Amino acid sequence: MRQNVTYRTQIRKYLFSRKEKYEKLKTDTINNKERIREHNYIMFRNSSLLFFLLMALLVVFTFFFSELQGGRTVYSISAVCGGLLYLFAVLLLKKHTIAPLPFHYILYTISLWMACEDSFFLNNGEGSAVAFCGIILIFSILTMDLFYRIDAYIIAATIIFILCACCFKSKPGAFRDIVNSILFCILAIAIGRISRESKLSDFENQRICRMERNLDTLTGIPNRRSLFEALGVCEKTICPDPYTGAIMIDIDNFKTYNDTYGHQAGDKILKQIGCFLRDYGIDFKFDVFRYGGEEFLAMTRDSDDSRLNALAENIVKTIRDLRIPYKVSKPKIITISAGCSFLKENGHRHYEKLIQQADTALYSAKNAGRNQSVRYTHE
Repeated sequence: MRQNVTYRTQIRKYLFSRKEKYEKLKTDTINNKERIREHNYIMFRNSSLLFFLLMALLVVFTFFFSELQGGRTVYSISAVCGGLLYLFAVLLLKKHTIAPLPFHYILYTISLWMACEDSFFLNNGEGSAVAFCGIILIFSILTMDLFYRIDAYIIAATIIFILCACCFKSKPGAFRDIVNSILFCILAIAIGRISRESKLSDFENQRICRMERNLDTLTGIPNRRSLFEALGVCEKTICPDPYTGAIMIDIDNFKTYNDTYGHQAGDKILKQIGCFLRDYGIDFKFDVFRYGGEEFLAMTRDSDDSRLNALAENIVKTIRDLRIPYKVSKPKIITISAGCSFLKENGHRHYEKLIQQADTALYSAKNAGRNQSVRYTHE
């Protein structure tokens, strides 16, 4: 009885671990969607070019080797398809951000069709299953997709190949192809899973490293490195949604707060205000960065001068309404000062100048008594 309970416990543990692993793979796939798309695009482009070159070479060989002449039509059609898919990948696929994954299946379906023709209708119908076995193995290793879809495709292709072998080949030839195709089907599924799990793990590790590099470790919001990368994207003329305004934010008398309550309490305030600004930015559609020390920078889109000023004033008011205690200050609570500037240039986006203007407006707010927002006045 105890042994049965132990077995059931082990089975439950195994099923739970498999479920956890599946959930992690699913989450990693979602988190690395763009990286997977890029990988599939590169693999599709290179595979279609290699397929075109191989088929074109086989077409040339048909003029010199009589045993290959029967496949000239198949090789020619395959070469044309491979060439068209390569041109499609280079000229349209990446430019128009079309998902490359469906074209993986198209390319390898054409390849498998060629392999079936080669196996069943050349050499008096006694060709080998080598091409078919190699293609399903390559497809499984190079394609990044949900595991069950790739496995289902490989199994379906193997079943069709086996049925065709039974219909078009002699019994010894069919038996040989059935054994080879089943073995390689299992091999392709096993090796493909290992390969995809390894790639997905690498993508996730790279994503985490990029995220840690671009996030401020204390507040969890993007740091100045992220700011420069975002500005670099927005400075490109093709950027569809550039920044149009900047709000520089500074915690009032923060050095005194640190000296009074200690650096741990100061870190807690920075984290609290940073998290608030991040969540506030999600609601009001602006990006916030930790600019340095107790300074934060909010970059806004699609805001005119008056709306930007209203947003800055609202941020100052909302921080004040949080009523974070600061007993040695005049208002007895944590307050912030803010300076905002709107990008007026219609041509080149001078973000360095925009941030400098917001910083100038911030110092005007601090000189005017703090706990307020000042708009930069363009001359």
